[in-house]
Amino acid sequence: MTQRFILLLGALFFSCLHAFSQGSIGGLVKDALTGEPIIGANVVIQGTQQGASTDLEGKFLITNVAAGKYVLQISFVTYKTHIVNDVVVDNGKRISIDVQLSEDVSELSEVVVRGTRTIDNDFALLASIRESKLVVSGISAEMITRSPDRDAAEVVKRIPGVTIMGGRYIVIRGASERYNVTMLHGAYAPSMEADRRSFAFDVIPSGQIDQLLIFKSPSPELPGDFAGGVVKITTKSIPDENNITFGYSMGYRTNSTFNDFYQSKRDPIQNLGFNGGINDLPAGFPADLRGITSETSLRQAAQSLSNNWVPEQVTSFLDQSASITGNFRFKVKNIEIGNITAINWSNNRNRFAVRRQDFNQFDEINNTPSLIYDYSDDQNNQNSRTGVLFNWAFKFNDNHTIEFKNLYNQINNSQYIFRQGQNFEGNFYGQWGGFQEVFRGVYSGQLLGKHKLFNGKTTINWVANLGQSYRDMPDNRRYRRDLDLQSGTERTYVPVSAAQVYFLGRFYGDMTEDSYSGSVGIDHTLEITENFLPVLSAGIFYDKKDRTFIARNLGYARDAFNWNSSLEYLPIEELFASENIYPTTGDGLIIDEQTNGSDSYTSSNELKAYYAGLSLPFGKKFTLSGGVRVEDNLQVLSTATKTGDDIAQQVPVKRVLPSANLSYNFSDNMLIRATYGQTLNRPEFREIAPFSFYDFEFNWVYSGEPNLRTAKIQNYDLRWEWYPSKNEMITFGGFYKDFTDAIEAVYVPGAGSQGAKGFRYANATSAYVYGVELDIRKSLAGLTSSKFVDNLNILFNTALSKSSVDVGTQPERPLMGQSPFVINTGVYYQNDESGLQVSVLYNVVGRRLFAVGGYTDMGDALYEDIYEMPRNVVDLSVTKRFGERLQGKLTIADILNQKYILMQDGNRDGIFDKKRDQIVQENRFGSLFTLGFTYRIW
Repeated sequence: MTQRFILLLGALFFSCLHAFSQGSIGGLVKDALTGEPIIGANVVIQGTQQGASTDLEGKFLITNVAAGKYVLQISFVTYKTHIVNDVVVDNGKRISIDVQLSEDVSELSEVVVRGTRTIDNDFALLASIRESKLVVSGISAEMITRSPDRDAAEVVKRIPGVTIMGGRYIVIRGASERYNVTMLHGAYAPSMEADRRSFAFDVIPSGQIDQLLIFKSPSPELPGDFAGGVVKITTKSIPDENNITFGYSMGYRTNSTFNDFYQSKRDPIQNLGFNGGINDLPAGFPADLRGITSETSLRQAAQSLSNNWVPEQVTSFLDQSASITGNFRFKVKNIEIGNITAINWSNNRNRFAVRRQDFNQFDEINNTPSLIYDYSDDQNNQNSRTGVLFNWAFKFNDNHTIEFKNLYNQINNSQYIFRQGQNFEGNFYGQWGGFQEVFRGVYSGQLLGKHKLFNGKTTINWVANLGQSYRDMPDNRRYRRDLDLQSGTERTYVPVSAAQVYFLGRFYGDMTEDSYSGSVGIDHTLEITENFLPVLSAGIFYDKKDRTFIARNLGYARDAFNWNSSLEYLPIEELFASENIYPTTGDGLIIDEQTNGSDSYTSSNELKAYYAGLSLPFGKKFTLSGGVRVEDNLQVLSTATKTGDDIAQQVPVKRVLPSANLSYNFSDNMLIRATYGQTLNRPEFREIAPFSFYDFEFNWVYSGEPNLRTAKIQNYDLRWEWYPSKNEMITFGGFYKDFTDAIEAVYVPGAGSQGAKGFRYANATSAYVYGVELDIRKSLAGLTSSKFVDNLNILFNTALSKSSVDVGTQPERPLMGQSPFVINTGVYYQNDESGLQVSVLYNVVGRRLFAVGGYTDMGDALYEDIYEMPRNVVDLSVTKRFGERLQGKLTIADILNQKYILMQDGNRDGIFDKKRDQIVQENRFGSLFTLGFTYRIW
């Protein structure tokens, strides 16, 4: 199905290429006196019906112009008409013309300007933030191009109050990934995460984003299931011009490139992110080995599994990425049609060393930590991705537009970890091998429309959405070998009688999720008086998700009385030779099904939402808006306990969610806004399923809790905003959020041994988070007489916050993922004449809770909280244009390459000292040097 889909897209792409190979005329229209762009100017080819209007930046583009010589006419009210003669157009080429219009003495009492609004630039972004009735932050495609960010996860960390955990999960205002909602073009983004309530932002390449907005305060038309924010991602729509561009880049990683790299055996197609099946269970493999009594059948099943316990050694080549993008804009009769087709691919490897320790309860009498183990990891990660964007837009006129947007991404994350070190609790020195393959795929398609009726007084927006996603984890393997440091002998740990999959076994997991949704929203302006124009809003939203998750745990063991102990001393690949699995002597390896009833589940979620709102403008100063949203949700779970008892659970939750927003305009470019709203936070499928998942990297086990309650959140915001010019902004605001039944992951005492830890999801009694945010985007033009300074722009944003969770008798602690401070700053240099852009970006996230510890009812620590320490990140990006077609880009990501550190404050003195406190994890990811180019083929 996937291959047919890509072939279809390719056919349509090249059909567009063939159909639109004519020339085009583009350019810029400015005021001759001020140099400001003129918005809405009419540009027509004399003697034809072809023409265009300038956009918000004064740019225009006339496409599908046949080869020939033309006369161009540019006009705008209150300006003199300008004529450009002898405009020569060739097939497949674009001619650029910049025009300056001089003012005319005549005046008109009223001017109405209509045009297509682009949203990919900073000017449009600030306009969206300013026009919103809510507290909004965001980033545009223009800003993204100035950074080295490769995917949406790296992009969003530039936004005030936003951080990323685990390389892909978003934290907004101290609320972890499970408290945030992601939407693509007005519909819920499909999830590919089997073990988290989150959208993985690394699946969307940064080049596919037109605009990314984060709504931090509630409103009737927004989903009610959030506490941190609603992330709205918009991909590209009608392009400005016809072109085809090709891009390619290579990256050098200081830790990895041209060094040895260890990986599981791979299919060639894995380099595109797809699963070739090399690690899948063999066809015909029994559904449950426990029902088989024949030793011959068990032998056949066990021997059919691959003997792939030793990694391949290869040389890590340069990181690579490539993309081809086609932008097509044309007319069919009076319908303006736009198509953007983009195919992108990337492949990278990273190898780094990790020091990993774990500790028991701190010895307060002797003031010393109690070390469980001290390990060294050699971690090898490879990531391959292929993505396709296929968007269509049909503009029938200024009042009616329909779009069809398609996004498909396929990712393979491959990991091999070789671990060795001393386990003090178990009194042995061990070596471990862990192989993990994860294949993730997501398709998101929306058909959406916008219609203006009754002279623009009524606006109707609708969306129909189909989402499909999957996450496949085939043959995740682990083994443990014990070493005698004196004699140098090694032996594989083989459990007796019953397998222990964590030590010697295989895990297979497969998740699929289908989602369907639709929404309709109506806004109607009431013309009560000339200066009093209230807006009524109403809408409905429907969303249905169906998920199936199936897991298999297959382990290996030995008979308690008949065992050839010499097998333990064989190399791991020889131990798994066919002759050692169920040998006729009966003294070899046996396979043991450890799959429980709780390892699989089916679930569904059906949401019906309705909203109504009213916006009341009181003159030009005050605007009061608000309303109510009703969410009626039904969550259904079907699974079983570990012992096989059926669990059939239905959780209906119906909530009424009010919200209100008040804004006051001090002037045309300065305002203050206050907002209040109530939201909720429902448990995700994985959080209520009793399934337990072992994370080999951290040696942790996560389990669900079927009795989780839906959280309730009260949200308060106050923000001052000033817009000194069209591309400058300064905002300062504060927020407060109050949680009831907050959902957090908590430590489970006694859930493991030898350093293995257990965590489950639970409701805290209450929690709160409050803070302030500052966002500055300022141009330095005009501050001095220096042209260099005129080309500089600065960005600075910071968020300071504090949170607390009430967990009864346990000590006060912050929300998971909440940082006391987040700082982003950047300096941007842009010289349009030379085609040079340079940006230096800085990011740091304050110490934040990474994993929750455990306590007794008396408040004594059983396991200390784990914190992620601050890490200063500096990035550099240099872009240079060479002529009209070629552009080069050099980026250096993470120049400082500071250590990533997880720590515990065992003595609880509030000081995290690397010499006195416990370091749980310590490593460097390495710097990345990337050199690439983009070339406009046509």
